[in-house]
Amino acid sequence: MVAILLTAASAGAVTLTLNDLESASSGTDLTSTIWASGYGGAPEKIATVGGVAPGGGTFTDMGVPSISPEGIVIFGAEVTSTDGNARWEIFRGDPTAPLGQRVVRAMEKNAASPGCVPNLKLDPYPVAGANGAIAFIAPEAGGSDALFRYAVGELACPTRTGDRTASGHILKMMHFGSAAMAPSGEIAFIGRIYDRGGDAQRNSHLAMMLAPAHGPIREVAMADSRGPTGARNLRDFGRPAVVSTRRGPIVAFTATTSSRSRARGYGLYVFRSGKIVEVLTSGDQTPVGRVSFLSNGRPALSGNGSIAVCGASGDRRAIFSIRYGHPVVVITPGQATGAGSQIVTFGDPVVSATGRIMIGITDDDDRNLLYALAPESVMRISIPPAPEGELVSGLGPQIFAGTLVINEAGAFAYIGGK
Repeated sequence: MVAILLTAASAGAVTLTLNDLESASSGTDLTSTIWASGYGGAPEKIATVGGVAPGGGTFTDMGVPSISPEGIVIFGAEVTSTDGNARWEIFRGDPTAPLGQRVVRAMEKNAASPGCVPNLKLDPYPVAGANGAIAFIAPEAGGSDALFRYAVGELACPTRTGDRTASGHILKMMHFGSAAMAPSGEIAFIGRIYDRGGDAQRNSHLAMMLAPAHGPIREVAMADSRGPTGARNLRDFGRPAVVSTRRGPIVAFTATTSSRSRARGYGLYVFRSGKIVEVLTSGDQTPVGRVSFLSNGRPALSGNGSIAVCGASGDRRAIFSIRYGHPVVVITPGQATGAGSQIVTFGDPVVSATGRIMIGITDDDDRNLLYALAPESVMRISIPPAPEGELVSGLGPQIFAGTLVINEAGAFAYIGGK
């Protein structure tokens, strides 16, 4: 199961943990099955390890899913043939289709063109856009790493390492597993850039990148540069989230920071209309204390402006949501699940257009459960009292933290147990 580490697309790059606050129940297999919400919102089984794959072979590993605006699940999976050869492919799952007919190959066999053939040896972390569009970062058979786009039956490589950005930098590297795709087709990802003619090793910088549906990629933010307030330098970036709006895409991400007064800090940033805004940072006051940590997993982001992020205040973990410019606390350990147990820890949140926040939690009975909060509960939250939430579909199926995804309509998918 390739779901814990987010690695760079080339050797020698830094490795980012998927989520510093995740945990998994010991002794429980939580990585075998793709689940997605069907009619009525209850989880439906899409595919499972040991099942027969479309076109032959057996599923032997499941990759992290994505979900389209239409509620279709896109995921990578390892398929092993009867002769023992294993390969990774990308599949499309429809939770509303009859069981046994829910999964098909996501891309046509003749979709690839010469010079644009992916070499999939691990989970490609495919992400879904609207109308069947798919994107992923992977090595290209010719040797370069590429950002692949699949749409209308064709696979293209509009972005490769070595390409020039809109501002003239050279794209040196793209981080596998970092891509996020908006319904309108923009793709945010983490890369590394350098200036042509300079020392590529010495003068390269991590960057938060945005690839439009058409045209050159551009830098949203660069490491070793001043943040929007000018008081802190940006350092490493967490995985981005991106949504579509009438005014263009919005990108949200966390970053580590440094300043003269503080050696290391954390910040949550939003990019929109060509500008970066600092939303939450180390030292900001919240109902449980000052922010001391923010996860490098994807923030929860919706086109209506809802945003939430996993973090901590001192040694107390929390999920923070921003309401009217101020942080409120959505979840902390110790809150009741409504099933006779208490929350111990949790993964990164996701949020729909209605403001419903969903989270994978672990309770004090060592169960990994899907938990949700209604928008009105989040809006009125204070500490105390605790917000009112619910376990989705009772006590099962259990969820593997860090794999939960949601679309604007509230449809969700994740990897979990059988």
